[in-house]
Formats: sequence, C-alpha cells, structure tokens
Amino acid sequence: AKALKNKTLLQHSPYDVSDGGAGATSVGVACLDNFLRTQQQTIVKWDIIMFNFGLHDLDNNTASEETYRNQLLNITNRLLKTGAKLMFALTTPFMPLTTIGNTVVADLNHIATQIMTSKGIKILDLHKVVTDHCGKLYTTCDWCRKEPCSYHYNNLGYAALGEAVANAFKEILE
Repeated sequence: AKALKNKTLLQHSPYDVSDGGAGATSVGVACLDNFLRTQQQTIVKWDIIMFNFGLHDLDNNTASEETYRNQLLNITNRLLKTGAKLMFALTTPFMPLTTIGNTVVADLNHIATQIMTSKGIKILDLHKVVTDHCGKLYTTCDWCRKEPCSYHYNNLGYAALGEAVANAFKEILE
C-alpha cells in the first residue's frame, strides 16, 4: 500500500480487514459479491482487481483439483464481468509438502495459469518470487517466519512480496 500511495487507493477484501484473506475457492464463490464491496459495504466499480486462491484449496485428489478448477473459473468469469483489469497472483510455496514430493501447490498453480492465460489475465508469479530467493526446495530461508518454512513470511519476506505486487500494479497502471 505504501508503494502505491501516490498512484492508487488500495483495499483488501472486507472479509478479513487484517490481510485480505479470502479462504478457499468455495468461500470465493459464495462471498465474491461481498468481497467486491468496501469495508463499509459500499458497491464500487474497481479499476484493477488482484485475486488469488490456492493455499486454502490444498488437497491432493483429482476431484479436488476439478473442484478448484470449476470454482476458480466461476470466480474469474464473475470478476471479468466487473470490467476491471484483472491480475491473478500464483500461490507461494508450501514447503512442508513440497520437500516430501507433494506437488499440490504446483498443480493448483498450473490449473490457475491455464485459466488465466485462456482469459488473457495478467499473472503475478509470487511462487517464483519466493523460490528465486529461497531456492526451489528449502526448509530455512531468511524470509520465513519460522522453521521449517511454510507459507507465512517475516517482514523481509512480506516486504519482497509486497514490492512484487506493487510493481505489478504499477505496470497495469502505466
């Protein structure tokens, strides 16, 4: 928000005023209309909407992946109807699963990439931002809040992710 202060007004979804967390795609499908309002429940015509779903959908069966695909497609199509420019943020790593060979994050990011690419939506690869700094496989990194690393970051990590988000917004605004 600080990096975009003189360029735009920024708001997290009103569901969680602390960090904008929207939960699983099932919550997104059910609550999207509410997420598009201000915290005072005012309807707004947004210029840009950045969205992400993934960490709360980590389930390793094919039926769950198909559910994720269908629900993310539902959310995406509804967001396209707003007329806003859209940007999707790929899910950051969840190393406790990745280090044991579980590919669920990569699988969901792949599904999301297919959907966003087919709809012409900009993708912000936050997974790559983290792995470019911490490595493809890691249990410790100076961006992690605790060890072993999971998906929560410390101030350094969040600052780096925030910078990536701000830069992506600036590209769209220009």
